Amino acid sequence: MSPHDRGPEEFEAARLAVLGQFADLALDRSSSWSLAEVCTKLCLDVDRVRTRAAALDR
Repeated sequence: MSPHDRGPEEFEAARLAVLGQFADLALDRSSSWSLAEVCTKLCLDVDRVRTRAAALDR
């Protein structure tokens, strides 16, 4: 099954899992990542996903 064959429920579950991982990283005081670095990485990942989704729609 390819990623674009998945339903909205699977997409939402995956999205929430990724957000949870970033939240855990941002709240982990032992992490060397700052909140700003986590937010920047999340924004870059969102842009990458949007680019891939647009390419699949073509």
